[in-house]
Amino acid sequence: MTTMTRDEFDAKTYHDDNNIVRWKSNDTVPFISTLEEMGFHGRVLEAHKEARASDLDETIEKMRGRERTPEEMFEMRAAFGEGEEFVNVLTGETFRT
Repeated sequence: MTTMTRDEFDAKTYHDDNNIVRWKSNDTVPFISTLEEMGFHGRVLEAHKEARASDLDETIEKMRGRERTPEEMFEMRAAFGEGEEFVNVLTGETFRT
């Protein structure tokens, strides 16, 4: 549950070209529960659910086949050791440190 007022919500969001509300800070659609608390319902809420799902699909697609940076690999080796196998839970891809 959010403790944000409608004025605070409006100050932190904008409407994109498709009239979908997005956070100014990261361009994502707010959680559906937040939108419900702010009074979104019916077709408007359904449009936001579709936009959020589409954004997630796009994010996962961008993650597929992504090479890890040397810094990421260093941090994983430091935390878990050399040669450990990892699975990206979003894409299903596996890789070793």
